[in-house]
Amino acid sequence: YRGDIVRRRPGWEAVPAVRDDRIHAVTEAFLGRPGPRLVDGYRALRTLIEDARGPH
Repeated sequence: YRGDIVRRRPGWEAVPAVRDDRIHAVTEAFLGRPGPRLVDGYRALRTLIEDARGPH
């Protein structure tokens, strides 16, 4: 799931994250296959979300 590919999808330019260039990727190796790396993928995703939210 690459940001440059997501940006080119028809209609996605209206999505705020795409419009505001806030697309972040976590490699498929972490989230696309069951196994121990799945936990690492969840951690990476959590970090991206927390960073995007900013201080609360």
